[in-house]
Amino acid sequence: MSRLFPFLGTSRPVDVVFVGFGHMGKYGYKALQALTEKFRKKQRPLHLAGVIEADRNVIASITTSLDVGKTVLIDPENPEQSSVHSIIKHHIKPRSENFLVYDASPTHLHYQNLIAVTTQLPSAVYLGEKPAVSDRHELDSIQQLDGRIYCDFIETENPVTLTLRNLIKTGFLEVQRMTFWRLNSIGLTKFFNADTRKGVTGGALLDKCSHDVAVTVALLLSRPSCKSLSCSVEAASPHVLMPYSRLPEHEHCFATASNDPSNRVVWGQDKKGKNSWIADGAGSARTRWSGSNGVLVDYHFGWFGVNHFDQFRFFDRSSSVRHQLGDLGLDEPSWLAKHSERTGVMHAYQFQDARILVIEGTLQKRRVKLVANFLTRPGISPFIYNATDTQFLELTNVDYADNPLARVFSLAIEGLLAGRTTSNNFLHQEISLTVHDVLFKIRHQ
Repeated sequence: MSRLFPFLGTSRPVDVVFVGFGHMGKYGYKALQALTEKFRKKQRPLHLAGVIEADRNVIASITTSLDVGKTVLIDPENPEQSSVHSIIKHHIKPRSENFLVYDASPTHLHYQNLIAVTTQLPSAVYLGEKPAVSDRHELDSIQQLDGRIYCDFIETENPVTLTLRNLIKTGFLEVQRMTFWRLNSIGLTKFFNADTRKGVTGGALLDKCSHDVAVTVALLLSRPSCKSLSCSVEAASPHVLMPYSRLPEHEHCFATASNDPSNRVVWGQDKKGKNSWIADGAGSARTRWSGSNGVLVDYHFGWFGVNHFDQFRFFDRSSSVRHQLGDLGLDEPSWLAKHSERTGVMHAYQFQDARILVIEGTLQKRRVKLVANFLTRPGISPFIYNATDTQFLELTNVDYADNPLARVFSLAIEGLLAGRTTSNNFLHQEISLTVHDVLFKIRHQ
């Protein structure tokens, strides 16, 4: 078997440990593959030292197809067996002086893994899939940690975001208002395939809106005059609630929530609690950010696609991405991904995915409205469209433009080699804390 992360005779390898190797774990592995040559040239070859996983079938596939130092099968219901720091210390035993831990485990495990890595493994840097935490009290408890935390807000490394940051930093673009839509159909997948774990504990707010809040922070802090940010939530409401795990009867999956701001509603008698949570399936929030001339930012997020989101909003044109972009002359196939999913012999539904930002402001002192598409799918590429001049802007040319997670891993590894996370990117602890703080303000509005 060929070694995917080769060592050199005089080089010092960088060990990486994965906690979880499901969908995001496999995506993370591809990101590491993309970075192999870059760090080999720096005499710091990457080595997948170990994988911690709870699925026996996943472990079997890893050992037969990947070059990995050690795989460890755990029982997530047994805390003594699934202690991440103990497994890394006594079983995986990374050889490099400093190493990276990538947490692609289920969301409700992120906090305990983060605490274990940052408090028990002083040579490790933690890189976690978003969100890093799912409760306000968890956020409060990590505020005093020493900065060895990254969160993979991959959209901050999207070529669209990097281009907008450059325009703002150089003074060409002044942002006055932003409206985000991040809508896909994971909720319908859960509805028809109740045993499938999809999405994030806590709902579409933490799963979808987290990316857009991170992009907001990245863009507004790019202004030369902006040294700090604060955010107030003017209005927020979920439009529909659903369980993040299985309930015996599908009709219980939907409950209107126009007058109920709760993000987590206990349902049923599940002794362990987590399988009976009902979370926001779709929602909207209006925020105002000070420290950058009071920019108004609206967020629309959901797990039920564009069509259902418009229905939940009673076809309000101001919150409909389809109406907004149609009025600006953008054809739907350029920004909306959709395909048919079958759920059995008699049932099918359309899976939709859209990731859009509309910016109102000035470009080179002229009033402008820009449409940014973050989505990459067959036939759909990221773009920034100047709706005022009806032309597309050229995107910044960056390494790994088609693999933002590779850019995230690169920043985390470079921070690791420098001794700790640094403030020259939008993934480090301070930014992550700001993003999560805003999310919990929205949740509890």
